[in-house]
Amino acid sequence: MLRTASFNLRGLRSGTAMLHDLCDNYSVIGMLQEHWLRPDELDNLSVINGDFYSAAVSSMSKSVLRGLVTGRPFGGVGFLWHRSLNGCVEIVNRDPDGRCCALVLKLRNRTILFINLYLPCSDDSVDYKSEIHFYGDYVSNILESVNYTDCIIMGDFNFVCDEMRFGYSVFKAVFDEYSLHVCDSLMKDSSVIYAKEALGQSSCIDHFVVSL
Repeated sequence: MLRTASFNLRGLRSGTAMLHDLCDNYSVIGMLQEHWLRPDELDNLSVINGDFYSAAVSSMSKSVLRGLVTGRPFGGVGFLWHRSLNGCVEIVNRDPDGRCCALVLKLRNRTILFINLYLPCSDDSVDYKSEIHFYGDYVSNILESVNYTDCIIMGDFNFVCDEMRFGYSVFKAVFDEYSLHVCDSLMKDSSVIYAKEALGQSSCIDHFVVSL
């Protein structure tokens, strides 16, 4: 059985315990967001579990190139997959800014495209709208250039799937073009994915989008 999971670590250090549990229970593919690792630290994902391989991209590459890194770490996405699948996995995309990573998994007569996304936080700024358009086109280019029989896009989209939300309106056009479907309705409680208990706020900003 193919089992997959998506997990926002909010830093590898804080998410390690949960990551160990996911490796025990979701022994096929894991999509990770916000590992907060520098380019020279990406191998840290490979030592989480000796039965898993990893591929990741850092969001801190440009900061590192500019010199001394100060402040808190940020961003980054990656994958973990069981060693039994290593000969079936091919990395097909790594976004240099660390917001997207994609791989294909070839199993018998199926070629499954996995796209891992960590999109910017939603606001009404010009920069946000420009970045959302960029990543909408970015994902569309992956879908157009990769041969696949099935597709799974998952991750931290940072927007609710409501057509009044700018981010969703951009990505819905991509999903419709490639016959992809949001799976929020299949979750036990699709209204609560991200919660701020102190403020009494909750929302669904992490999504699975699949081909049928």
